[in-house]
Amino acid sequence: GVKVPLTAVTEPDSPASLLAAADTLDFITGNYYHAHPIYKETYPPGVKFTFEFSNMLSVPGPDTAARRLCGSRVAGKPLVIREWNCCWPNPYRAAGLVEAAALGAKQDLDAMILFAYYTTSDNQTLSPFDLSHDPPRWGLVALAGEVFRDPALIGAGPRVAVLWDEASVYDHPRGALAGEVFDAARVAVMENWLPRHQGREADAYALVSPAAAALLPRVASAEAHVSAGSLPELSAALRGMLAALKVAPGPIRWDPVAGTLSLAGERVWALAGRAAEAMSTPDGELRLVSGTPRMALIWLSRDGQPPAHSREWVVKMVTGAWNIGEQVRSHYNSHDMNVAALLAVGGLPVTTGGKPSDTPTVLTVGGRPVLSIWMRGGMWELHQTAQARRLYCDSAGIRFEFPDLSEAVAVAETEEGQRQLEGPPWTYPEKARWVEVALPAGEAS
Repeated sequence: GVKVPLTAVTEPDSPASLLAAADTLDFITGNYYHAHPIYKETYPPGVKFTFEFSNMLSVPGPDTAARRLCGSRVAGKPLVIREWNCCWPNPYRAAGLVEAAALGAKQDLDAMILFAYYTTSDNQTLSPFDLSHDPPRWGLVALAGEVFRDPALIGAGPRVAVLWDEASVYDHPRGALAGEVFDAARVAVMENWLPRHQGREADAYALVSPAAAALLPRVASAEAHVSAGSLPELSAALRGMLAALKVAPGPIRWDPVAGTLSLAGERVWALAGRAAEAMSTPDGELRLVSGTPRMALIWLSRDGQPPAHSREWVVKMVTGAWNIGEQVRSHYNSHDMNVAALLAVGGLPVTTGGKPSDTPTVLTVGGRPVLSIWMRGGMWELHQTAQARRLYCDSAGIRFEFPDLSEAVAVAETEEGQRQLEGPPWTYPEKARWVEVALPAGEAS
């Protein structure tokens, strides 16, 4: 007969629970939610729920993607994130989507199931988990999947094993698997070595207790492992050892101070987070100057070529979205936490807030400026084939141009048919399906 793989929901922060799952189940599962709503009966009148408001690329703590996606990893066992989401109304949820996909690739997770797609007609406003009506999340799902599957990002970085002996598995309480040591997941590929579940070799070893040295392989040198009396001390020792290894910067880069993430893969490049005056991918192939304070952008090669040589590609940039009448206020602040309260859900229509701006967003691909668009907020998508470049924009009345195609003629596809636009710069028409320009013969970007 057919063997059905078995798994179960386990205590996600408990080493003992993780060992029991590894001993008895076919694969390990985990959950990850950033800005999950917190419901309490003790809230003041009018508060629906509270949630983490901060940029998830900057905040530390046990609920980061680095800790939640990697703390349940066990040597030799598949790991599936069976539920995950970056929840509304957090304004950085699109950037969080990119980070989770990038970390899933870096840690070589086996699968990630994004929760959830609502199918009932009475759910059309934005809500914490529904993706289908949220432009920042639903708009990036397909491209985030390309990030997760990009060969250059999968397993990128040195390998670190966190070693647990039998006693330390049971001595450490709930929370140990969301500890500081797993912050190294942004630099290294992490996995737990447990009794009966060890790997062959790693580049560095973090011993939760001296007794865990029994799990070290014979090839491990004294310089390649650290041990400490507590998990925070172990985390600090691991950071020092990784620094001593002089690990080369990888294809995925975090800047917690700036609150940004950038990556350069084999087929996909991305920028996300708090928009700076200028952002670029690690290899400089993509550069963005944004007129919007927070965003997420993913560029995908459709012909297998890098940005400087690709003739067929797609790029999408999303910003934010909210319900009309949605109300949020600050609830609690500390040095590492910014909690907001939702006072009113609001109603339809959902808006991305796209409006004209005096400052353009400029995208440069492979050293060539391919789009200038004078819009703050909103959402746009740009496709290029060997014959044409086509812009989709969710906001009318927005000026734009293709700086590398200054002699091009722009044609808008509308409900009434096609019409030529005056410009450049051109203005995106009301009810336009798209605007397209033909590429000169042999043109590439």
